Amino acid sequence: MTKPLAILNDWTKKVVKGEYDESIHLSSNDEIGELATNFKEMQVSIKEDIHQREEDKKKIIELERQRTQFFQHITHELKTPLTTISGYAQIIGEEDFEDREFLQVAANRINNESKRLHELVTTILDSTKYANTPKVRFSLQAL
Repeated sequence: MTKPLAILNDWTKKVVKGEYDESIHLSSNDEIGELATNFKEMQVSIKEDIHQREEDKKKIIELERQRTQFFQHITHELKTPLTTISGYAQIIGEEDFEDREFLQVAANRINNESKRLHELVTTILDSTKYANTPKVRFSLQAL
């Protein structure tokens, strides 16, 4: 009578240590058998929960990697036109600047880069509208 209890006790100790793959084989129609069956179900449930958490963790890590990469790209794309605009503005803003031909080139370049910057900002704002749709918010909250 105590042998099944000893087996069940050893099994619980393994589960406490995180060993969820090993299964117990106790076939009994009494309370000990019922306890062993319930414990097996609990073990499977815990194992599935751990697996799901690991999958969720992988998804979160990947989302964080994508978010970081997205912001790196956005930062680069925003800095490029700003650097051009700033550089031309500094040159044409100098006191002794008098080159009319360069001024025209600079004005065109500043105008083009400003349009590019405006398009980038508009695209980003449009993207955030999509990210705020209920379906996307729900899937992000699920993680």
